Amino acid sequence: MGQTPSCSSSSLKKGHYDFLRVRPSLENERIRFRDLQSDYRLLHVVGAGYSGEVRLGLCNLTKQLVAIKSFPLKSINTVKAKLLKNEVLLHLSLDHPAIAKVMSVHVDGNGGHLVTEFCPGKQLRDLLSQGRDPVFLPEADVIRLCRQM
Repeated sequence: MGQTPSCSSSSLKKGHYDFLRVRPSLENERIRFRDLQSDYRLLHVVGAGYSGEVRLGLCNLTKQLVAIKSFPLKSINTVKAKLLKNEVLLHLSLDHPAIAKVMSVHVDGNGGHLVTEFCPGKQLRDLLSQGRDPVFLPEADVIRLCRQM
């Protein structure tokens, strides 16, 4: 989607959002301090994660389907803010064919929004619980996958 300047709104630069500020080049490229709906149309809920619902979204510019995980920021404490910032930076640094790519992170008055590639199909939890017997991976595979993450 190219580089986009960050929002100049002072309400988004103060208080609850400061902890997500990082290098200006990363902010301009992937972390956007502006309304999510200026870039994406929210469709329907496709799942739920630890911190809330995951919605299907449509990029206004490219018409690409994306997954949007939203999380509230207004009541976040210092410890959770640090964990969240680390999670965002980690996701932005990952580049692996088996991990959904983070397209952008939006921060607006409704909270933070992690925008990733949309991977249609079942959730990992559903795939692992299919059938009568639980699915087990060999220890060597688990170690290899953890090192990649």
